[in-house]
Amino acid sequence: MSTKKHKFTLKDKFYMEIALDMTRSRHGLTGSNPSVGCVIVKNDKIISIGQTSFNGRPHAESNAINNSFEDLKGSKMYVTLEPCCHHGLTPPCTDLIIKSKISEVIYSVTDIDKRVSNKSFKILNSKKIIVKKGLLKKKIERFYHPYFFNRKKKLPYVTGKIAISKNNIIYSKYQKKITKIIQKNFKINNFKCFLSISDEKNYSIAFTIIQTS
Repeated sequence: MSTKKHKFTLKDKFYMEIALDMTRSRHGLTGSNPSVGCVIVKNDKIISIGQTSFNGRPHAESNAINNSFEDLKGSKMYVTLEPCCHHGLTPPCTDLIIKSKISEVIYSVTDIDKRVSNKSFKILNSKKIIVKKGLLKKKIERFYHPYFFNRKKKLPYVTGKIAISKNNIIYSKYQKKITKIIQKNFKINNFKCFLSISDEKNYSIAFTIIQTS
């Protein structure tokens, strides 16, 4: 596998931005699978697009390939995440890419899933398909941070935001003070947790997780 840093054109960035927009639009709607966006280009013209289906299947690459009404031979695929290469509930996307005779694949970030990580690069390369990675890497890595966190820690990625007063008390519109004394500090693995349970009328729970290492 090549370790050199690939060079990309402004057009490459433009097409990957479109793929990222589709990825964002499906965020949180793809079940246990990450949201992925895919754009297929031929002769500087977008001939097909695809994104991960609701609940995670079919995958973006599969949808883009099946959505095309044009011959994909000699085309270029832009995809936000490394295509899958393993048999799960759906066939490997790499098989569809090879069968479609797509000549070049550009993906942004390597999949953290051990069944895929860098393997797709090698598989596609072995079939004489040009493969490049790293386009808009920092921007797209930020988007996939919750997915990477989940796969690494085997825990859900939780984002919470709550407003408190200077004395660390939560207030509501109808009751001056809703924070109860039931407050716990504890640890789950390497995570420091703070749990605050409100009174019984409000049924409110504030739960904060802070990674300590």
